[in-house]
Amino acid sequence: MKRLLQGLTIQEDLEMILSNPAGALVYDDGGNIQVAESEGGVDRIYEAGKALQQATEHSEKAGGVHLRAVSERVEQCTCPRFY
Repeated sequence: MKRLLQGLTIQEDLEMILSNPAGALVYDDGGNIQVAESEGGVDRIYEAGKALQQATEHSEKAGGVHLRAVSERVEQCTCPRFY
Protein backbone atom coordinates (compact mmCIF):
# COMPACT_ATOMS: atom_id res chain seq x y z
CA MET A 1 0.00 0.00 0.00
CA LYS A 2 2.83 2.40 0.84
CA ARG A 3 4.28 1.81 -2.64
CA LEU A 4 0.94 2.79 -4.23
CA LEU A 5 0.59 5.92 -2.13
CA GLN A 6 4.11 7.05 -3.06
CA GLY A 7 3.01 7.46 -6.66
CA LEU A 8 0.09 9.59 -5.61
CA THR A 9 2.31 12.31 -4.21
CA ILE A 10 1.76 15.55 -6.11
CA GLN A 11 3.62 18.79 -5.43
CA GLU A 12 1.68 21.06 -3.09
CA ASP A 13 1.52 23.96 -5.57
CA LEU A 14 0.12 21.65 -8.24
CA GLU A 15 -2.43 20.26 -5.77
CA MET A 16 -3.63 23.80 -5.16
CA ILE A 17 -4.08 24.31 -8.89
CA LEU A 18 -5.98 21.03 -9.19
CA SER A 19 -8.34 22.12 -6.44
CA ASN A 20 -8.97 25.50 -8.11
CA PRO A 21 -7.73 25.73 -11.72
CA ALA A 22 -9.49 29.05 -12.25
CA GLY A 23 -7.21 30.59 -9.63
CA ALA A 24 -4.24 30.15 -11.96
CA LEU A 25 -5.77 32.46 -14.55
CA VAL A 26 -5.74 36.27 -14.72
CA TYR A 27 -9.06 38.13 -14.85
CA ASP A 28 -10.00 41.72 -15.58
CA ASP A 29 -12.39 43.77 -13.44
CA GLY A 30 -15.34 42.41 -15.42
CA GLY A 31 -14.41 38.81 -14.65
CA ASN A 32 -13.13 38.08 -18.15
CA ILE A 33 -10.02 35.96 -18.60
CA GLN A 34 -7.01 37.90 -19.85
CA VAL A 35 -5.67 35.40 -22.38
CA ALA A 36 -2.14 36.75 -22.85
CA GLU A 37 -1.57 37.27 -19.13
CA SER A 38 -2.98 33.81 -18.32
CA GLU A 39 -0.58 31.81 -20.49
CA GLY A 40 1.62 30.95 -17.51
CA GLY A 41 -1.44 29.85 -15.55
CA VAL A 42 -2.59 27.66 -18.42
CA ASP A 43 0.84 26.03 -18.44
CA ARG A 44 0.58 25.37 -14.68
CA ILE A 45 -2.90 23.85 -15.12
CA TYR A 46 -1.46 21.56 -17.79
CA GLU A 47 1.45 20.59 -15.51
CA ALA A 48 -0.96 19.84 -12.66
CA GLY A 49 -3.07 17.64 -14.93
CA LYS A 50 0.00 15.76 -16.13
CA ALA A 51 1.15 15.22 -12.54
CA LEU A 52 -2.27 13.81 -11.63
CA GLN A 53 -2.23 11.56 -14.70
CA GLN A 54 1.26 10.29 -13.89
CA ALA A 55 0.31 9.58 -10.27
CA THR A 56 -2.76 7.65 -11.40
CA GLU A 57 -0.78 5.68 -13.99
CA HIS A 58 1.86 4.86 -11.38
CA SER A 59 -0.74 3.42 -9.03
CA GLU A 60 -2.32 1.40 -11.84
CA LYS A 61 1.04 -0.03 -12.90
CA ALA A 62 1.82 -0.90 -9.29
CA GLY A 63 -1.29 -3.03 -9.06
CA GLY A 64 -3.72 -0.41 -7.87
CA VAL A 65 -6.14 -0.63 -10.79
CA HIS A 66 -8.79 -1.79 -8.36
CA LEU A 67 -8.55 1.54 -6.49
CA ARG A 68 -10.80 3.25 -9.03
CA ALA A 69 -13.47 0.60 -8.60
CA VAL A 70 -13.21 0.84 -4.82
CA SER A 71 -13.43 4.63 -4.99
CA GLU A 72 -16.52 4.49 -7.18
CA ARG A 73 -18.12 1.99 -4.84
CA VAL A 74 -17.40 4.21 -1.83
CA GLU A 75 -19.00 7.14 -3.64
CA GLN A 76 -22.12 5.07 -4.23
CA CYS A 77 -22.26 4.11 -0.57
CA THR A 78 -21.77 7.63 0.76
CA CYS A 79 -24.18 9.47 -1.53
CA PRO A 80 -27.41 10.46 0.25
CA ARG A 81 -30.43 8.54 -0.87
CA PHE A 82 -33.68 10.27 -1.62
CA TYR A 83 -36.91 8.39 -1.02
